Amino acid sequence: MAQFVPGGDEYPYYAPLGAVVATSVTIAASLRGTMRAFGAILIGAVVASVVDTFFEPSSFTVAAVVAVGVLLSALPVLGDKGSWVPTAALFVLVLGEGDSLQYTLSYAGLVLAGALIGTVISVLAPQVPTAPMASAVTSLRVVLCDQLESLAAGLEQQELPDERGWTGRQLSIESRLVRVQTELQRVQDSRHGNLRAVRHRVRLEQATEEARALAHCAWLAQDLTQIISGEERLGNSHLALGSELRPPTVEALRAVAGALASHRQGGADPGRIEQAWTAMAALTERLGTVRGAGEDGLHVASNIVNSLQRILRSVQRARDATHRAG
Repeated sequence: MAQFVPGGDEYPYYAPLGAVVATSVTIAASLRGTMRAFGAILIGAVVASVVDTFFEPSSFTVAAVVAVGVLLSALPVLGDKGSWVPTAALFVLVLGEGDSLQYTLSYAGLVLAGALIGTVISVLAPQVPTAPMASAVTSLRVVLCDQLESLAAGLEQQELPDERGWTGRQLSIESRLVRVQTELQRVQDSRHGNLRAVRHRVRLEQATEEARALAHCAWLAQDLTQIISGEERLGNSHLALGSELRPPTVEALRAVAGALASHRQGGADPGRIEQAWTAMAALTERLGTVRGAGEDGLHVASNIVNSLQRILRSVQRARDATHRAG
């Protein structure tokens, strides 16, 4: 392709660079990356040409084009390709000295040609990025199980954790949740115009349903953590669970964590789900017979039960959905 671009024989290595820029997991992302990179190169070339027209080459002009290029790289329309602006400006100013127009045509033309080839390859052999999403889902599932286990361990201590103690038991769920949401969106984007995605429809639907279920569980687990750490804390004048509700709550937390841990592509272990519902039934029954908790305490305890039930229902719905997809 380089021989068909003006100046291509002198700078043929820019074409592979363009192909790398355009190669992405989705066709839309490939086209978007191509246009952003090409636009960034043109902006950088304009900056260098203007500076070269009014000033003699010097360290000042180099610093000027880099500074202006860095400022323009923040343009929202360029996205993650904004860094190409100062790079292109520097290349055009230094390497294109004396014939900046010819160099710009070669540079931008070769990058565009390589990017178009990369885009065509993405269309002919598109990727289905399920592996990154599966890794993100696994990471989130592990931290959710650990969070429920951590809450259970805190509640069964002879002396409840204080504020600092509960803070140390709060795990980093948010970052893993964001990663799952990002990978889920990439998978959804990759399905547009992707024949391979059609052939792997069932596997993609199973993976998508699992990711959505885990994301819902993450929101519920974060809320549950805030409730327990705020209400069952050393130093509180009143404890919502108290000595009567704490043991069955611990059992329910661990049973739900076990059901969640068994959740894989294709669904959770039905035996673990049944054990979790049994533990939830025992907690609910105990909640109905407890005395002396007060209206506020019963309200908090009911919220804990509700959150655990919703986590379990989300896991079960994901299992049912994947079985229907199969």
